[in-house]
Amino acid sequence: MTSIAVALIVAAAQPGSASAAVQSTQDKVRSALSTWFKSEGQARTRGREQARKAVSELIDFDALARSTLGKKWDEIKPADRSRYTTALKGAMEANYLAKMRQGKSTDVDRIRSEVTGEDVQGGKTVVHTKVNSGEDTAAIDYVMEKRPKGWRAVDVITEGGSLARGVAAVLRGYRLAFDVESRFWGGRVANLAEDKDGEVHGVLFEIPLPAKEAVLRKEGVSTGLSEEIDVFVEAEGKRIAAKAYVARPEKRGEEGPASGRLLEYLIEGAQERGLPESWVELLRRQAAGTPQPPPGRVGLKVEQKR
Repeated sequence: MTSIAVALIVAAAQPGSASAAVQSTQDKVRSALSTWFKSEGQARTRGREQARKAVSELIDFDALARSTLGKKWDEIKPADRSRYTTALKGAMEANYLAKMRQGKSTDVDRIRSEVTGEDVQGGKTVVHTKVNSGEDTAAIDYVMEKRPKGWRAVDVITEGGSLARGVAAVLRGYRLAFDVESRFWGGRVANLAEDKDGEVHGVLFEIPLPAKEAVLRKEGVSTGLSEEIDVFVEAEGKRIAAKAYVARPEKRGEEGPASGRLLEYLIEGAQERGLPESWVELLRRQAAGTPQPPPGRVGLKVEQKR
């Protein structure tokens, strides 16, 4: 779940290897995101689409869809399979690109990553990479299979968590409160406030224990900005114990207009994850008066308790 920036692989990779396929994709994504950050209008749109195209060339979304549904894949109709695969592709592309572009747009050309090795696990080749953004270091592992037309990734794992996982969820008894000032976002950012009639929609992720420290660091727990709280969310018809992260009382100020840049990405993420239209409309109303160019993707993370 740790967000990281676009990677430029600097370690040598053997031509035709799984590592070379990963390197080629990362180079394409890096170039496209650089265009995306630095351009406006149609050029910016083309940069985004080129980045998504590069991701699609590497990741086998059909295989991912089958694996995430397991036995249920054979039980649903072809039309439902298609809808699920399309939704998963959109959500995972967005998640992958988000993890590849943390930080300021001017940092894109400074990001470095290296292939730290390949090994075989369960008949698949896992390519290990380490990314350094200058501010943070994180790992991305690519689970690769050799196909007649080349290597394809059947999963992408960051800090121990698969990008293919995560389900839409709702947290009741809380509402979004924009009461924490952020210089980076140029305004107030999202927090949670208790409200017996409120609800907050988002995505529930199961975070492996080895990744817990990274999550706490990213959510600002280790720096004293936020604290971890126990909550219950509803997902897939179940009530699930989970963790959420809220700003400490002394870090909160008065509620007010949210950062427009942040809201643009909350809206985009909500749409790509298939969250209720009523929730998207609520975010749109918040954003109506303060549109700003987005510097990066941010989302409300909720961690499933293990």
